[in-house]
Amino acid sequence: MNLSDYYYHTILKDELDKNKIYINLESILKDGYIKSKKLLNIQKDSYNGDEYISLASLENNTSYKVPHLEKIDYEKSILSKKYNSYEEYLTSLKEYEFLEEPLTKQEYFEKYNTTDKRQYFNYLDKITRTYPVDIKVLYENTQDDIYKEILNISKQEIIYCYPSENSFNKYVLETNGITFIFNKNIKVEKINIIPNLPFEIENKLVSSIEKLNNRYSNLIGEVQVKDKLSINHAIGVIIKNNLDIEKVKDLLKKYNYNIKVYKMEKDKLVEDNVKYFYHVVTNKPMYVGQKISFTETNQSGVYKRVMEKESLVNDIYLHPENYKQEDLEHHTKVALRELAMEEIRQKHYPNYPSRMKSLYVSTDLEDSNMWANSFINKGRVVYQIVKLKTTGNSFTGNAYNCFEGTINKEYNLKESFKYWDNIIEDESKIIYETIIDGEIEVVEIIKEF
Repeated sequence: MNLSDYYYHTILKDELDKNKIYINLESILKDGYIKSKKLLNIQKDSYNGDEYISLASLENNTSYKVPHLEKIDYEKSILSKKYNSYEEYLTSLKEYEFLEEPLTKQEYFEKYNTTDKRQYFNYLDKITRTYPVDIKVLYENTQDDIYKEILNISKQEIIYCYPSENSFNKYVLETNGITFIFNKNIKVEKINIIPNLPFEIENKLVSSIEKLNNRYSNLIGEVQVKDKLSINHAIGVIIKNNLDIEKVKDLLKKYNYNIKVYKMEKDKLVEDNVKYFYHVVTNKPMYVGQKISFTETNQSGVYKRVMEKESLVNDIYLHPENYKQEDLEHHTKVALRELAMEEIRQKHYPNYPSRMKSLYVSTDLEDSNMWANSFINKGRVVYQIVKLKTTGNSFTGNAYNCFEGTINKEYNLKESFKYWDNIIEDESKIIYETIIDGEIEVVEIIKEF
């Protein structure tokens, strides 16, 4: 997944309280939109204004810490009197941006026993190197009224600015909240990137920006959306390490958002493939930490029972005249069905788990309790309901599509397609069953009988 192919929006990016993040996420998922401050009735002066939502994109920073002048502009700038040469000027704009190695926000909070973000930003300002920007030349080259406003506020042609920051770092990497990922085909407002001005100038500039026609930001790669952005456009979310991935997945499932969940690892997005299920234990009790996998040497009970009948099934298909449907015993009918299902799966649905090499589970606890009660009512021994995790494949189908195997192979194959295609012929006849494969681990004993 190429990070530069997407836009990103982080909710409650500076919030440390996890519960507030979950509450805000649920509110957004329920409503279906990320909304501007104006629609949320929040008043806060900022470059993007009350009507706009900021999104980040990943763009490569240049080696220069602030916008630099081309040689022809440098020669007419008063900066040419400050440096001995154009090369010396360019070199100065590449110098390391901190006067000393900065503390992280968390390190600063712990050292000075505070959670005041403004204190931390003031600390960073004091140890951050500034670089000269010729605002007059920028205005002459662009005729953008923003630079005229800056000149009026500062009364200076040259302003020492802070290094330009990447919006992806500011809005994604350095945040605490949950980040939504959007394809770049959504409609956005292109904005003009201006230098990272000193706070006293920037603070006065905010009110002036609202009167101008263009949109502005001091973050490289930022774009904006007016009013609101539908969550239906999101293709994924990024979860920070301190947040509960399963809680986020549950909220996405609750509001029917089928979008992927990622973790950020070393500036790369890694999809979280761990899935959780519930299993009714009927063979022998399980224990937390127990691992289950089906291999050539560790076959499921279904596989063993079916393969015991494989030669008989082959003979039935070769000599159907020798058999009568009503004379077939239960396990032979099961073998006829399962071998047909496996043949169709291998040819047409290879990414689904095999019914003969998988574990039967439920996607939620309610269904698992239903199956447990059903087994108990039929006189089957039930030991536990356990919670499992797996990174393998899964398939959820309608148990009503599990047909009775017959001596007619064509019929068995046709019915097998219905099962894997999840065809619903009668809405009143739906009982979901889920199968999973891969390495499966017991993570919790939910209930004992």
